[in-house]
Amino acid sequence: MKNLKFLCLIFILYSCAPSTHSPQILGSSSAWINYHSTIKDIKIGDLRIRHIRNNDSSCNKGFMDAIELDGTINNDATIVIEKILKEIKNGIGKCYRGSRPVSTTVLLSSDGGYLVEGIALGKIFRKYGVTTGLANNQKCRSACSTAFFGGKYRDMVENALLMMHSPYLDNVYSIRCASNNEARILKEYYIEMLGNDVGKLLYNRTMQYCSKSDGWELNADAAKILGILN
Repeated sequence: MKNLKFLCLIFILYSCAPSTHSPQILGSSSAWINYHSTIKDIKIGDLRIRHIRNNDSSCNKGFMDAIELDGTINNDATIVIEKILKEIKNGIGKCYRGSRPVSTTVLLSSDGGYLVEGIALGKIFRKYGVTTGLANNQKCRSACSTAFFGGKYRDMVENALLMMHSPYLDNVYSIRCASNNEARILKEYYIEMLGNDVGKLLYNRTMQYCSKSDGWELNADAAKILGILN
């Protein structure tokens, strides 16, 4: 069953222009409409992670939690995100509909980072049943897209962008494309997160791009027809 909560998020919970009362979503041109409060606003190097809460009348108790990530997907990102998700899971402010907790949404804006951390973050998302999303004008490239696929539910608006490319090692003057072991790890992850057919398709297309600046780019309609969004 699709996560109706995220559809509500995309079309109701944020607007195309920030208001005087609501912070602009990191890496996006939009702001939360039903913004309640900012729980944490964490800055580590070029990474910023913000935990916010929104009011939602569909919650019979608690608030609609969301996490915004903007910056490099690295070890700091995985550590901080898992700590916040654990706090949300064990806290008293989480939204419930009836007796069921609502999935926490994570919005991503990143040019990438380390493959191993993208996979680790994606597995954290799946562990906590997270909804991953891309809001207006957000771009999720390289290791960010790898993390995005870990969402139990995945969605994006039409003017957001996903970009994938083969893992590589940067040697300053040149790059070395993925080794057989790195390629195998990525393929297994794609299949684990997206299923056999979609995972293999995504892997085969991703591995055709080995570049610092180029990659396979998808908008929302492309991601939907390929089975990446749900």
